[in-house]
Amino acid sequence: IPLAESITATGQYLQKYVTEYLQKTGRQVIYGDTDSVFSILKGKEDPTKVAEEINKEVDTHLRTKFNVGNSYIEIELDKTFDKFFIEAKKKYAGEKEGKIKYIGMECVKRDTIPLTVNYQLKLFKKLFEGESKNNIKKWIQEKQKTVLNDEFKPEDLTIRKKISKSPSGYKSDLLHVKIAKKLDLPVGSIVSYIITKGGDSTKLDGIPLSEFKGKWDRKYYWD
Repeated sequence: IPLAESITATGQYLQKYVTEYLQKTGRQVIYGDTDSVFSILKGKEDPTKVAEEINKEVDTHLRTKFNVGNSYIEIELDKTFDKFFIEAKKKYAGEKEGKIKYIGMECVKRDTIPLTVNYQLKLFKKLFEGESKNNIKKWIQEKQKTVLNDEFKPEDLTIRKKISKSPSGYKSDLLHVKIAKKLDLPVGSIVSYIITKGGDSTKLDGIPLSEFKGKWDRKYYWD
């Protein structure tokens, strides 16, 4: 087996084995990725000791099943959370001692508009502080009314995307590329624009921030 493929296959095998071991020993596995496993530990278990236990189990398994003389594989304890929320694969947030870590969420992406960042940060704060579902639902409904009816600073609605090559070099005619062509922007420029008509990527329409006159697609932004 080629080296790269064997490394990937080994990782997948160990991820599956660790998942099954955690479940077999009474720990709930809530998420698994290419090279990681997320588990809810029992009671007040020490995560470090659980990691040591898993490493001993993996070492024994490799020696027994594959006749490995010296195993240098080590399962590393990467992070621990007191509270955890997962939206989708590679998109989650965890809270530890009052500090929240975001992975793949919109609030940590460079091209997310400030309005979304602000709302998402506030939403997670409410979730992790234990606010009731009814209160959170009311808050979301209030924010929906705000987006659909109130006025905002243009900067709060502005999407920013970087042009990494000449606009003429893009095969797909994405909105920020079309705007870059219109403005004759050089490679490396940040395209700042606001959506005026929503839809899929082929139907989106928008204008540069510098030309914004107040018209924007409120439903698109809320969705």
